[in-house]
Amino acid sequence: MGSSRRGTSSAAAVRRVVAALVLTLSVLVAAVLPTQAAPDDRVGGAGTLTVTPAAHVAGQALTFAGKLSKPGRRAIHLQFHMNRPGDRWIDVKGSDHVTTASGAFRFRFPAPSMFDISYRVVGGALVTAARRFYARPQAVTLSINGQDPRSAAVGVTSLLPYTVVVDSAADIYSHRELEPPVLSGRTITLQDRTSDNQWRTIGTARADVAGLAVFTLTAPLLGERVLRARVEDVTTGGNQIGWTASWPTYVGFSLLPDILGALASGRAAAGGEPPPTDSTGATDASAQFGWYKPVYDFAWEYGQSLTSPPTKGERLKGRWLDYSSGSGRVVTFNGAMAFQSKLIHQGQGDRGTTSASLTGNAQRYGRWEFRIWQNVYEQDGRDFGMRVELVPDGTAPGACSPESIRVADMALGARSHSVGIRSAQARSEWRFTKTASPAWSGLHNFAVEVAPDHTTWFFDGKAIASTRKRTAISGKALVPRVSMVGLDNATEHNGSQFSVDWVRSWTLETGRQARTGKALTTASYSPTC
Repeated sequence: MGSSRRGTSSAAAVRRVVAALVLTLSVLVAAVLPTQAAPDDRVGGAGTLTVTPAAHVAGQALTFAGKLSKPGRRAIHLQFHMNRPGDRWIDVKGSDHVTTASGAFRFRFPAPSMFDISYRVVGGALVTAARRFYARPQAVTLSINGQDPRSAAVGVTSLLPYTVVVDSAADIYSHRELEPPVLSGRTITLQDRTSDNQWRTIGTARADVAGLAVFTLTAPLLGERVLRARVEDVTTGGNQIGWTASWPTYVGFSLLPDILGALASGRAAAGGEPPPTDSTGATDASAQFGWYKPVYDFAWEYGQSLTSPPTKGERLKGRWLDYSSGSGRVVTFNGAMAFQSKLIHQGQGDRGTTSASLTGNAQRYGRWEFRIWQNVYEQDGRDFGMRVELVPDGTAPGACSPESIRVADMALGARSHSVGIRSAQARSEWRFTKTASPAWSGLHNFAVEVAPDHTTWFFDGKAIASTRKRTAISGKALVPRVSMVGLDNATEHNGSQFSVDWVRSWTLETGRQARTGKALTTASYSPTC
């Protein structure tokens, strides 16, 4: 496990995409090459530190080995630094160890998810040199009958067997510095999308020494099937690697697959995953109003998957259920929950709605806060919507909920965002729109406080809107749901991505409650969202 290997794309496929990837790759490669050490604010000479393997994914067990600058048995632990102006070294929980009499140490710890983060080992006043980390993104692709795995839609001849090759460590950037390591023996699940846009398992296999698994299926006479692959959790050997999934691949069946498949796909232009956004500066409402001791805190810092429970908080339970009616997917990426419209962000094929709903940790009243940044990569189509809301626990994934509290509702890239409530029970909707909002660019916080006698919305730590209409509150147990909303499954949209850095929740028992803010306007209830 953990070895790297050559990409599986053909030479012709690489030539087709390499020109468009040059700019993207130059930025990404710079991020993974050695850089200067993080600032050191401790006394004592710097000891040595090596971390292996160098090529790893988030949550993969790494070996930290080295020696402090002075001999003697000492208690040691890890610290991390985010490498941003004003940041400081922070202790890493659960990383305590002891050196030998010579001051040497050797231990294993999971790799962080966040890009460009530094770790060092601390023992009293002694520290080691710092090492920067850049976990390689997990990347899974499907290839149908040897066709380009970057294709969002392919054609297959009716009634004949067809082969699905899953690459669990795909080199989607065609560059060695970004290629994820192979985890041979990892479980790979092949799934197809059901009529209610859920995913059903149709086969499982183990990744071979090249990270590949092969499935053979039989084509029907006509129609379409949407496939995806999941590479499952790896939790042995000190690893804490969460599962991830490929983008949906549309497989069309006909007697003329090459023609119909090309028409269905609107072949995507060559391109690559853009570099991660380095967004900072958002202010937390929780800090401004003293909401301490969160019920839960989802942060995806150490390789967790969507179905992993929160790692911080008073109630460490719950998981996220993903939903896709079109080309998009939601996965953990760069220490966040990322909503991605398509593998290639340029060209045709960005369609449908992608969402994730929390289940297993509902609250009737309380506070919720979301830290989010967004990117739009095209300007010639319709923008996807970004909708952050609270819905009654048990609401079907992707369904238009009759009762919901909108924490943020906007078109991606728009200069305004809205908040509000829709209530079939009260036969009304309430809304406030913050114009000239900077939510479209950079990292920002969206929060809401739901109490029996009021609901208040926050943006970057400030209360912006509030209502005391008791009829607006359903009193039902609520859970968060986040969606990249498409108009329908046929309309073309601009290639986009937005990422939820963390999701936190609190009770009403601590801090100050906020009851002031702009008033909401009232409208008649609409059964459609």
